[in-house]
Amino acid sequence: MIKRAVDARPDDGYIVDSLGWAYFRMGKFDDAVTELERAVQLRAGDSTINDHLGDSYWRVGRKLEAVYQWNRALISEGEDINREQIKEKIEKGLAPLDPERDDRRPQPDGTRGTCPAGAGQSRQEILTRMFLDNPSSDNWLADKAGLFELAPAKINLALHVTGQRADGYHRLESIVTFADTGDRLYFSEADADDLSASGRFASLLPTSAEGKKGNLVLKARDLLRTALEDKGVSTPPVAIHLEKNLPVAAGIGGGSADAAAALRGLMRFWNASLPDGELAALGLSLGADVPMCIKSEALMARG
Repeated sequence: MIKRAVDARPDDGYIVDSLGWAYFRMGKFDDAVTELERAVQLRAGDSTINDHLGDSYWRVGRKLEAVYQWNRALISEGEDINREQIKEKIEKGLAPLDPERDDRRPQPDGTRGTCPAGAGQSRQEILTRMFLDNPSSDNWLADKAGLFELAPAKINLALHVTGQRADGYHRLESIVTFADTGDRLYFSEADADDLSASGRFASLLPTSAEGKKGNLVLKARDLLRTALEDKGVSTPPVAIHLEKNLPVAAGIGGGSADAAAALRGLMRFWNASLPDGELAALGLSLGADVPMCIKSEALMARG
């Protein structure tokens, strides 16, 4: 019946959420993830849907993304959620499935069951605490050792062709500024390097750094690591989560902004620094827009 309702109203996030949650209750967690990811795209600000997706991610082993979605649930709209229960899930996760007590369904005490104290995963510990002290403050996140970086959209206010170079390329002059919205990158400790993504345009991202169209966040991580290790700086494994809100290849610097945010965030995460010129050169090797995205300030660009 729910499936027929979704077929009739495929753009209704609440109905899609109902289907995803039905799959979850049936133990079909992969199907639940598929439907709930779509529901979150349709109703990104709904706390219950984000909570449901977090539970589903946990069950399929995507625990970093589960913690991220539960955090989103805490700061999203909705009065019908148990915030203390969500905080407990962020801290302890969901309990392993027990045939004697199926924690896919609410228990008599209103909970779904949680792991014993101290069972949290080390790679999640930083994200676990991101929102607990102040769940609505991006400034608080930014202060936590560079674990959060905004990758703002680039806006061209003016673009002029001023001539042509000997190699055939045109000379350009552009006035650029940056929006107060964009993609978001989160960084946390990990046993091995990892990149995960969520958001409306996450499915369009390349998953490898290989080739000209490789993922720029991964390329930025690898280039910066090489540059820092050549200077004797330790660069331990890092888990990066990218909330992809900006469309891909839309002329607003989405990929360049992500690469720049990765460079800024990783330098703080690794407690490192590079001279401005060296950092700009590193950014330029990733793309012509990356150096200006590193600054993310209004400027005039020529070249």
